[in-house]
Amino acid sequence: MQASVKLPSLTVAVWLNDYGQQQWAEGVLAKYHINPVLIGSHNALVEALTEFDILILSETEMVIDDVIKFFQAQKISKLVGIIFCSEKNNFVSSDDTNLAIEFCPWPCSEDVFRFKLLTLKSLLYRDKQLHEKETELLNYHTLILQEQAIAKNIFSELLHSEVIHLPGLYFSLSPMSVYNGDVLLAEKVNNTLYIMLGDFTGHGLPAAIGSIPTSEIFYAMVRKQKSIANIAAEINSKLKKLLPSSMFCAACIISYETQKHELSIWQGGLPTGYLMHEDGEKITELNSIHLPLGILSAGDFESDIQQFQLEKTSKLVFMTDGYIEMKNAEGKVLAKEAIIKEIINKKTNQQISALQNLLQQHMKSEQLLDDVAIMSMELCV
Repeated sequence: MQASVKLPSLTVAVWLNDYGQQQWAEGVLAKYHINPVLIGSHNALVEALTEFDILILSETEMVIDDVIKFFQAQKISKLVGIIFCSEKNNFVSSDDTNLAIEFCPWPCSEDVFRFKLLTLKSLLYRDKQLHEKETELLNYHTLILQEQAIAKNIFSELLHSEVIHLPGLYFSLSPMSVYNGDVLLAEKVNNTLYIMLGDFTGHGLPAAIGSIPTSEIFYAMVRKQKSIANIAAEINSKLKKLLPSSMFCAACIISYETQKHELSIWQGGLPTGYLMHEDGEKITELNSIHLPLGILSAGDFESDIQQFQLEKTSKLVFMTDGYIEMKNAEGKVLAKEAIIKEIINKKTNQQISALQNLLQQHMKSEQLLDDVAIMSMELCV
């Protein structure tokens, strides 16, 4: 029987000018276990718009105008269902409000009235679900942003990013996401500058996690003035132990003794670096001679370094593979010759912006597909 059908979780208000209509509506709603609230004035109607799910109203021009104007003024986000009861189907709805309007011709059969209620109930239920999901997503997004802010602060503290402002050191770190799989560490102890540029496998948080133990070892050993060969070996052992076999860190570790003008480099897995005289007279390509950190066991690890005795003030440039492997719309990568041409006659403090502009011109509207890090160091003699 129809009377056994329930329409639960609906709050309904009724304002019908005709007393017979009102009694009929109350009787039908009672069959479906709905106890409506009767509205007696325009003020009560306005209040009802924010308190009830469905309103059953007499269709008059004044009532329609009041309802639509109120919704437009208040910018009510929830959906409200309205059933207008009238002898004429001549009302005009508004598309820019959250109103689900049904017209019920009068006199109305119980079946038609029930169908209108079920239609509105379905719309309201879907709207409620949508708002709940939207709220859930917004709360989740807020939580993610809070967690990211905390994590970024922790990474910043652990990586000493606030102190990598050594004289003559210029760099750019462009992560693909919030977390950076590229890492730059730097510190000066007495007369020696220590720098490490690293690129962990992948990008995002998984790649960034490896930078924490790496930075701890780097700064601890630098302050003890350990050699870069020992620093590389220690970081390699730690990463080999901590990281899965699919993860490693391509890196260069650099030391420069400012009084003796001695440059030492351990290079494992990063793209070719460039050492050039300040005047561009001579350029030396610094190719990787080792595997990245975290691959070999301690017994197999090679800690050989490249050493240079500088006689002129020079410039040192390194970058991660995100720079040289970035493809443009035609699927082409930057040529080595283009990179050298861009930096060879630039001052140290101009090389980073020059390389950034070169990459931007190369990529145009293409998006970054990997983290990108560039460093340029002036080595004074």
